[in-house]
Amino acid sequence: MLVGAGLVLEYGTEQPERARWQGPIVGDNSARRAFRANSRASREVAAVASDYAWLVAQWYGQVVDVFFVSYLFDDFNFDVAWQLSMLNAEAMSLGFIFTRGSHRLVARARPVREGCENDSGDAELCPFRGTHASFPSGHTSMSFVGAGLTCAHHQYLPIYGSRIGDAAACGANIALAGASGALRLISDRHWLSDVLIGAVFGFAVGYGLPVLLHYGYGSSEGFGRSSAALVSGKNAPSILSWSGRF
Repeated sequence: MLVGAGLVLEYGTEQPERARWQGPIVGDNSARRAFRANSRASREVAAVASDYAWLVAQWYGQVVDVFFVSYLFDDFNFDVAWQLSMLNAEAMSLGFIFTRGSHRLVARARPVREGCENDSGDAELCPFRGTHASFPSGHTSMSFVGAGLTCAHHQYLPIYGSRIGDAAACGANIALAGASGALRLISDRHWLSDVLIGAVFGFAVGYGLPVLLHYGYGSSEGFGRSSAALVSGKNAPSILSWSGRF
């Protein structure tokens, strides 16, 4: 249902032609002066780099942890791989609905469009006409959804069979998501407030949704068991039972 709602929002609605919210709030201008790259070429490089960071932060858990580790490297255990995939889809869909819905409703102008509304700005600073999709930063929010999911999975399930390895996966994905947000500031695609709200909401959904709805409030008792033991029928934890969860 969430996936369907996201598709309807993406392809069944349109972004407003004119911004409903323009300009900075407290801290935005200072951050823009501090982070914005000086040249257009540098800003474009940062924008492309943020695209790669965004993709990896979102999909690392699904591709590496679910497909390779939980499925291919654990004797093609479809059950656990499927359940984790559904959990990822749930959080990703909710994160996308919030992000794209805010773009449609809020329609905040990007900082790069400052001075462009009446065609009075430098032509170099006036791309993205009609998008007005600054709040929140979609790259940041979806990157942090991915980071939150990675942290939740590795906290409650010994996917790598090692406390250090599982903690490292969480930390690395948080760092990558943070880099994606910083690159959006460097490329002048978003205000600081766009990035901060995107990061907070994204991580809250990615981490909080699986913990509250599926892993429960208990401790991460799965730590210490091997990944092979985790996915065996006898030892599979009850937290991965989806009965009545969806």
